[in-house]
Amino acid sequence: PTQPFVFLAVGLDLEASKRDAATLWVDAVQLERGAQATAFEPRQPVEAFIETSQPGNTFTNPAEGLAVTIRAFNNTADKQTVRGRLTLTDFFDRTVFEAAPELVVAPGAATSRTLDGLVRGQLGFFRATWTAAGSSNALRCAVIEPLGPEAVDSPFGFNHAYPWDFLVRLARQAGVMWWRDWSAKWHTVEPAPGRFDFSVPDAQIHRVLALDSQVQVLLPFPSSSWSTSARADEVAKAAGQDAYLRARLPMAWAPKDLNDFGRYAAQTVRHYRQARPRPVTHYQILNEPVYTSYALPRQFGYTLDDYLRLLEAAWRAMKAADPDCRVVGGISAGLDAGLTRQFVTQGGLRCVDVLDLHIYDPPRSAASYAESFRSLEELMRAHGGPKPVWITEWGCYADDDPPGIPHTVGDTTMNRCRWPSEAAATEHIVKFAAVSFAHGVRKIFFHAGTCGPINGSDAGGVLFEYGGAPRKMLAGVAAFTRLVGVPEAGEEAVAGDGLRACLFRAKGRSVAVVWREDDRTVPLTLPATVRAYDLMGNRLTDTRPALGQSPLYLQSDDGAAIAEALGP
Repeated sequence: PTQPFVFLAVGLDLEASKRDAATLWVDAVQLERGAQATAFEPRQPVEAFIETSQPGNTFTNPAEGLAVTIRAFNNTADKQTVRGRLTLTDFFDRTVFEAAPELVVAPGAATSRTLDGLVRGQLGFFRATWTAAGSSNALRCAVIEPLGPEAVDSPFGFNHAYPWDFLVRLARQAGVMWWRDWSAKWHTVEPAPGRFDFSVPDAQIHRVLALDSQVQVLLPFPSSSWSTSARADEVAKAAGQDAYLRARLPMAWAPKDLNDFGRYAAQTVRHYRQARPRPVTHYQILNEPVYTSYALPRQFGYTLDDYLRLLEAAWRAMKAADPDCRVVGGISAGLDAGLTRQFVTQGGLRCVDVLDLHIYDPPRSAASYAESFRSLEELMRAHGGPKPVWITEWGCYADDDPPGIPHTVGDTTMNRCRWPSEAAATEHIVKFAAVSFAHGVRKIFFHAGTCGPINGSDAGGVLFEYGGAPRKMLAGVAAFTRLVGVPEAGEEAVAGDGLRACLFRAKGRSVAVVWREDDRTVPLTLPATVRAYDLMGNRLTDTRPALGQSPLYLQSDDGAAIAEALGP
C-alpha cells in the first residue's frame, strides 16, 4: 500500500452468490507485505483477552457480582505462563478490584480462567481492563437489579424499538418497557378505502409485545395516498429532487375527509386492543404537526386549528371504538414552545388523555427546567387539566469511547444534545427525570432505538455501545426505575441555598432525589428511618453521607423524616 491507512472489509458478495442471506464467521484476517500469503500467525506468540458470558456484559444478580473469563492461546512450541493484571473501576472511575492472575498454557493450546464473585453486592457500571505482555483490552459491564417479569409499567421508553430482540430485552431489564412505534401508518394499513391490512405493523408491534414490553402506537401522518388533499405542484416545489420527500410530503397534507382519518384511527384501536400478550392502550395522533414537515406543515398553510379539528375527529372515533384507550396528543414541540402553550389555551386538552412534548436542548441544568414545567402545570389547570405529560422524544447523548474525533451524534438536532461524558449524561438523566416528574411528567422516551455499526457512531442508541455493551447511563436508568419508577405523586420539596430535592410517593413509600447545584459538598444528617443510596442504587452506610452535584436517593416510609434530613 502507498497510503498511510488501509481499510479492509471482509464479507460475502450476496449479489454474486445469488443468495438472499448468509452467515459468515471470520476467524482471523492477516495483512502482510509480499506477493504471496503465508500461513496465518497471531499478532503475538501468546495472546490473552477477557470476556463475560452475559449478553451485553450485564449481570442481574448483585449477590453473585460479575464474572470475567480470561482466555489465552499459546502459538509457540513451549509451555508459556501468561501474567497480567485485571482491574475493575466503577461509575466514578474508582478502582474497586485488582488482581494479578497467571495462566499456564501448553504448547499450541488454549486455556481459560474465570474470576467470579467480583464486586459482589455492588450495583452500577464497571469497566474491566486486562493488561498483559504490553497489550490490553477492556469491557464495559453493569450489575443491576432487573425489572421483574411482573412489571407492567416503567418511567422510560424509546422512540423506535431496537430491531434486535436482545437489545429490547437488555433495555427492559434496565427499566425501559415502553416503545414508540411508527409502523401503523395510514397508507400502510389502509392502502385502499375500507381495505385494512395490519400485517406489516403487526410484525413489529407484536414482536415488541412478545418481549414483555409496552407499545405506544403512533399514527404519524394525517393522510394515505388515496385520501390526501395534496397538490402535486406544491409537493414538487417543496420536495425538489429529494425522492424521500416526494413520497412522504403527500401524506403530510390533511385528508379530504376528516372522518376517513377517524375510521382509520378507530380501526387501529380495535385491532390492537386484541393484541397479546397484552393489548395496546396508548395511541399518539401525529408526529410534530404544524411546525415540521411531518404532518399538516405550516409551509402548506396549515395551523394549529387544523390539527385540533383532526385530533377531535380521531378522539371521538377512537373513544367510540374503545372508551378505555388513551389518546396521546399535542404538538410534540418543546416545553416553552408557543405552539405547546397555544394547544393548551385553545382547548386541546379536551381531546387528549396525555400531553406530549419533544425536547432536544443543549446541555443545561435540570433545575433550569423547573419553572417552565411549573408554568405548564398551572396553564393546564386553568384549561381543563392537568393531564399527565409524556416526553415522547428526548435527546441526551454521551460516549466515553467515541469512534472518532470530533464526536458526532445523528442529525443536527441530536448533535446539539451531546454531554461531555457519560457520567455527566447519567447525572442529568436522573436530575431531569426528577424535576420533570415532580411536575407531572410520567414517561420519558429516549431518541432513538438504534445502534450503529462497529467502529461507527452509535451514541444515538443512548444506553448501549455496539453489541449491547452498557454505557454508564444504563445503570443510572436502572437505579431510577428501581427506586422511583412511575411515581404516584411528586413535588419539588426543596429548592434553595444550592440544594435541590424532588420528593415522590412511589411504590408505597417516600423517596427523594437530592443534589446540590453549587460546587459545595455538604454532609446530610439522616434520621434512623431514612436510607440513602448513591446514583447507582447502592445503599450508603454512612449516617452523614456527603451530598454534592451527583444526586443521591433518600428513601423512607415517612416523608416527614426525609424532610427533616433536608433541613429547614
